[in-house]
Amino acid sequence: MSNSLVIVLVVVGCILLAVANLTLWASRDVFNADRFGDHVAEGLQSDAASQALAEVAVQRVVENHPNFPPLARTPAEEIVTWLLQRPVFIPVFERSAAAAYTVMTTSAEDVIGIDMSAMISNVGPQIVGVVTAIDPEAGANIQAALDSAQESGPLVVYESGRFPRLRGLANAVPWIWPLTGLGAIALLGVTYWMAKSRRSELLAIGIGVLVVGLLTLLLIPALQAPVRNNISNPEMQIVVSQVLAEFTWGLAIQSLIVGLIGLALIVVSRFLPRAGAQA
Repeated sequence: MSNSLVIVLVVVGCILLAVANLTLWASRDVFNADRFGDHVAEGLQSDAASQALAEVAVQRVVENHPNFPPLARTPAEEIVTWLLQRPVFIPVFERSAAAAYTVMTTSAEDVIGIDMSAMISNVGPQIVGVVTAIDPEAGANIQAALDSAQESGPLVVYESGRFPRLRGLANAVPWIWPLTGLGAIALLGVTYWMAKSRRSELLAIGIGVLVVGLLTLLLIPALQAPVRNNISNPEMQIVVSQVLAEFTWGLAIQSLIVGLIGLALIVVSRFLPRAGAQA
């Protein structure tokens, strides 16, 4: 097999491997409704996302009730941050995730946000109870503010029409990854078994596989940027960044494994006999 043909087969095989890696991750973590909801809930309950959501939620309450005690704002944000990380909020976040998944994978148009009413019904009694124990009048003001804010609509993450639409990709990825994965294995396997020098061909395959893993790791920020940058609110950018980190963690692990496989092939190739020794 000529060197030029080896290079072509390795390059095409590695391209198929890269596509298989990306689409396998998308099939498992993005276009799977259950895992999608889990990732959204985990991201929203991270420290940074919970704090950002608490700041936005308390700001909404303050805007709807000018009598909200200024001194109560910081303690309220701290309490809300803590409460948002409790298991009671998982169903609230999963409902938001279900709405986002529907918009992403169908032709539906809707605002993507977090139900303010559900948030208040979960955290309101605790906040009011703590403040009332210290200052009954302030507690009454906060209760009035919360009642007002419950009617103010959801905390908007994405306005209608701005969330990524991936309906076609959602239908395609379940069969793209197995086909491209098998194609990559077949091409790289043929390259190895038909090689004049299995040592050099295995080295080339190992380098190619290692490059695929490393390039995919470097690609992750580029995948996150369009989703994050389509949001104008700085706090919601933090929230979405945390959710994206949860989603792309699986891709990072997959790509690291691919890179380690490539590295292992490179190491193994060093122990194979050279072409002259084989002859």
